[in-house]
Amino acid sequence: MDLIYLFKSLLKRKWLIILSTLVAVAGAFLLTLKQEKLYKSVAQIATGFTSNDQVKLKDESFNIYEIDSKFNNVIEALKSPRVLGMTAYNLMLHDLQNPDKAFRQLSEEDRKSHVLQTLNKQKAIEILTKKYNDEKLLSSYDPEERKIQELLKLYKYDLETFRKVLYCGRVQRTDFIDIQYRSVNPELSAYIVNQVVTEFFRNYESSRHQQTAQNIETLKKLVDQKKQELDAKIENIKTMGTMDVSVESSSKLGQVSNFENRLADERIIYNTASLALQQANAKLAEMEKS
Repeated sequence: MDLIYLFKSLLKRKWLIILSTLVAVAGAFLLTLKQEKLYKSVAQIATGFTSNDQVKLKDESFNIYEIDSKFNNVIEALKSPRVLGMTAYNLMLHDLQNPDKAFRQLSEEDRKSHVLQTLNKQKAIEILTKKYNDEKLLSSYDPEERKIQELLKLYKYDLETFRKVLYCGRVQRTDFIDIQYRSVNPELSAYIVNQVVTEFFRNYESSRHQQTAQNIETLKKLVDQKKQELDAKIENIKTMGTMDVSVESSSKLGQVSNFENRLADERIIYNTASLALQQANAKLAEMEKS
């Protein structure tokens, strides 16, 4: 009975419902008519965090919290200022060095901006190249580097814009991380996701080499410290006159060699006596028979 009443109520207002639907469709069409098309590009990274092919003597429990922590660390590293900054510098160098094939085309209003009017293009390229090769970020204290930061904002290559548009997240229940970027230029979208992955691995290798160098330096300091302590103890023993390490070592080696020579001589004597005994026993046996 309630369904019949509801159906009759909808029929009474059918023209209102149809008109509202048409107005909503027309409004959505008009709002999106002049909107620029966005092209999405996706890249994936296989982490290997959830798979383990190592041979183990005993089964180990699967630590889901440790796995989640590793994924979160990688995602934060992908969105870190170092990775996104190097990606932005690479894009800016591409657009400055190849204006005809630039990924972003500025509007007439942007071209008249104070940043472009006062920018030294060649010097900006030199600074960006050096920063990119050294993997260092631009400083806001330097006037020239501050101009380059304003230029990055003008081209929408700044850190804030990247973090708003770039998506990095784990594909649920898999070993992969998705990297997505949307822009009005399909080549730009593809270039950015690939460059972010490239800069991530580059930053990872640099960090690992730096950590390895620090570990080697620490071990070297420990070895030098132990050597100094040992030298000090040896010098103290020599000063006290209780023993000479070199003489003591050579004396013991000489004793070992002497004992080994004497042992070899005694074995020769033993073998000769054993052979003589066998011969004597054989003669005695013959004499008993006769």
